Order: sequence, then C-alpha cells, then structure tokens
Amino acid sequence: MLASSYQRVRLWSGITAITLNLSMAWMLFALAPVLQRLLPHWPFAALLAVCLAGGMLLLLPFELLMGHAVERLVERSEQSLGRWLADWCRGAARYFVASLCGGLVFGYGAGLWWPWRVGFTFLLLAVCFFAGEYQSRLGPRSWRPAEGPDPDFDNDVRDALAAMKHPPVRLRWIEDSDSFAANGFSIGPTFLAGDDETGLPAVGMTTSVVKYLTPHQAALMAVREVFQHRAGFRRTALLICLVWLLAGLAMIWSAPLVIGALPALNSALLGMAIMTTWCFVALFVWPAWNRYWNRRADGFLLTHAPVEAVRELLILLQQLNATDIELPRRKSYIFHPIPPLADRLHSLSPNEPNPPPAVLP
Repeated sequence: MLASSYQRVRLWSGITAITLNLSMAWMLFALAPVLQRLLPHWPFAALLAVCLAGGMLLLLPFELLMGHAVERLVERSEQSLGRWLADWCRGAARYFVASLCGGLVFGYGAGLWWPWRVGFTFLLLAVCFFAGEYQSRLGPRSWRPAEGPDPDFDNDVRDALAAMKHPPVRLRWIEDSDSFAANGFSIGPTFLAGDDETGLPAVGMTTSVVKYLTPHQAALMAVREVFQHRAGFRRTALLICLVWLLAGLAMIWSAPLVIGALPALNSALLGMAIMTTWCFVALFVWPAWNRYWNRRADGFLLTHAPVEAVRELLILLQQLNATDIELPRRKSYIFHPIPPLADRLHSLSPNEPNPPPAVLP
C-alpha cells in the first residue's frame, strides 16, 4: 500500500473512531431512561458500569479491524492477535476505571458541595499532569527498549553532532512500533531542561534508523527533537490540554444550571457526552498547532545543515513513516497534523522546485 493510501486509511479511520465514540456517548445518554426502566433496582454505579462496558464492546470490532487487521495487511505490524487483544484489554481496563470514577462524580455532581467539585477538578488536572509527565519520560508513544544495533553508528552520530557544533545527545534505542518505521523523539520531563549534565533530554530512536538513515541524518533528527523539547513544544501542548480539560469540566458543572437537575445516571452520561464532544472539537485545534511546530522544527534544521540535506531527510522520513497524504488542500489543513510534504519542502526553499522523491535503499 502506498504511503499516501495508508495514511489516508489511518486518517479517516481515526475520524470515524471519533465519530463513533461521539455517537455512542450521546446514544447512551439518550438510552439512560430506557435502561433505568429495564433495571429499576440496579444501583447507579452498576448501571453506569453496564453502559461503559457495553459501549466499549460495541466499538471493539471496529478497533480490531483498524488497529490490527489493517496494520497486518500492509505489513507494518507483526503483532499477534492475542498480543493485540491483551494490549486492548489493558487499555480498556484503564479507560473503564477512569471513566467509572469520573462518571460517579458527574452523576452525583449536582448534589455535591461546590468545594468538592473544585477539589475534584484540580485533582483530575493534577492526575492528567502527572500522567503527561510520566508519558514524557517514557516517550509520546508506548515503546520497548532495545539494544543498540550498532555501536559504531552511535559514535558516528556523536561525531556528526560535534561537526554541527551541537552538544552531545544521549541516544536510547527502542523497538520499531506500528506507528512509525524510523523516527526519534525526546525523552525527559516536560518542565525540566533535561536528565543529564548537558541539560539536554535523551532522544529515543527506533532501530530501523540504522538501516535507512545515515548517521548525519540521525543526528539531524536528534537536533530536531531537542529543539522542540527546549523550545517548549511539549510544555505548551500539555498546558493547552490542561486548559482544554478545565474548560470541558466547567461546561459539565454548569450543565444543570442550563437544563435543570437530572437523575444520577443521566448526569454521568451527559458529562461523558459533553467531554467526548469537547475532545472532538479539539481535533480542529491540535492539528494546526502541530503543523506550526513542524514548520518551526524544519526551519531550525537549516541552522545545522544545508537545505539539500534537510529536504532529503524530510522526503525519506515521509516515505518510511507514511506521513504524507493525498487530500484536497482544505481537508488536509483541517484534519492532518503534519503539513503536506510539498509545502514543507517549499517553505525550506521557496524559490526552488521540489526534487523527485528519493528512492529507499
């Protein structure tokens, strides 16, 4: 499958998943009175658990198709069905517990003393902050450490960084994942400078980097990730997420003032539907923010390498990671978090025509 075709499938499957979740949330809210009539003697917590479990099971076939079957079809994953289901169960358990706790608070929220609501809000913000920091230490995606594939490659990357007059960066090797074939990302606490004596974060790289990229290209990838870390990309992104979450909670707490008091189950499901809708709205904000930072990072690479080297790296990474997509320009700028490759290359050298794509080794 071509990179653009694969990425189109990923994009529209993601949009479909959000739409299904959105529809499911409001459908459960609409069916709450029916469930209460069918199970009149069940406690609120049990009814809420049934709604959550039912919604997750209804979405499982779609997630299995797009999260496992398509990845296997295009040979971007060797994960077995059993291992995928085990990962799904772990993620579903975390989501179930978090949603159940939040739903219980939302359900009883109308009767809670206002300091309890404020306390829960700040507790949730704190949990999300520390979860984000924990994820930053491990990387923006789930990954598994790997042995360095080639010690000489590490040394060559260090030499390339020295030639660029960039401080040395500590590399951590990780296994390839379904999300990308060759890439790198900074690892370290978001609100601190770094985790070693240089003040720079470590940079994790997939083992495929050695196969497809030269040491100089890998060094450029490390420079890019360090720049985004030190320029505050992750820090600002985390703050935006926390503010966005706070705004969503404010809408949930104010809902009874607008529509009146509701039974506990209705209030809980309404809160979840509002938050799901608010997360859907974020899809029109986050991609634009991500595209802005992509362009900033691309431009920063020009301070460490000639434009030809940067252009070649972007073309190669696009082919390896299937990050480009063929969509009408208007749609790509609404939904896609990465600018089209042609636009990225044009911004590097506006007066030069784009070169033909590089051929993978």
